[in-house]
Amino acid sequence: MPDNPPKGLENPSYETGPIADSKPESAPLTETSFTTQNPSKIPWKKYFWEFFMLFLAVFCGFLAQWQLENILDRGREREYINLLINELESDNNKIKDVFNDTLRNRQLDNFVIALADIDKNPDNIRNTYLLVNNILRFDGMVFNRSTLSQLKSGGNMHFIRNKQVVDSIYLIDNFMGKLEVQLETYSKMVIKNAEYIGKIFDNRIYLTYQSVQNKISFNDFIGQQSNLKYLGDDEKLRVEFSMIIAYQKSIFDNYIFALQEYQKLSKRVVLFIKKEYHLN
Repeated sequence: MPDNPPKGLENPSYETGPIADSKPESAPLTETSFTTQNPSKIPWKKYFWEFFMLFLAVFCGFLAQWQLENILDRGREREYINLLINELESDNNKIKDVFNDTLRNRQLDNFVIALADIDKNPDNIRNTYLLVNNILRFDGMVFNRSTLSQLKSGGNMHFIRNKQVVDSIYLIDNFMGKLEVQLETYSKMVIKNAEYIGKIFDNRIYLTYQSVQNKISFNDFIGQQSNLKYLGDDEKLRVEFSMIIAYQKSIFDNYIFALQEYQKLSKRVVLFIKKEYHLN
């Protein structure tokens, strides 16, 4: 190994020289760099305006959604009201047909008198055969409750804003329910009373008429029967049946009276709703 090392390699030092002595130069501090490095120094107004704009955007979105829902709800409300009025008016027209068909019920009075045979009139038997079918024939009111059912189900009644209109709707609905119960009671009574007919009247008379019904009316056919008789001679059964039919007629009379009261109420409700919603 040579005694003298190459020039520049003797006594190497890592503390001197341009590399050791050089230091990174710091970038000059400006207002921008100062602000970035110190977020706590951002002006409060900037925070305030950012929060305010965010709040305003959310609030306006809420208002727009609320207004849209409000418009849709008002449209649904008016739709329900129009449907309800149409159904109530249609039902009122059907009620007139029920009133026009009450003649058969009024004939039951004559049937009761003839069957009881109080005056011992020879024509009483003939009259009972003519009138007995009125016991089984009657017309009741079948209400259209489609819109009412929709309003009551699923909480749709909240679309109706007017509390007085809501109360009127419930009043109509309750009245309909009572009338339907009355009609159902009367129908069951008619079915039960039909059993008496088979015990008192000779069905062969009606079977005989079926063979000639295209040639002669039933009234004329009964008038030509010179030997009309009841199926049996149980006078007690006939008197009992006459009282039952008198009661049946009173039940139907009450139903007709209630139906008349309903029609008056329905017309008032329709006029009130039209006035509240400015409908012609």
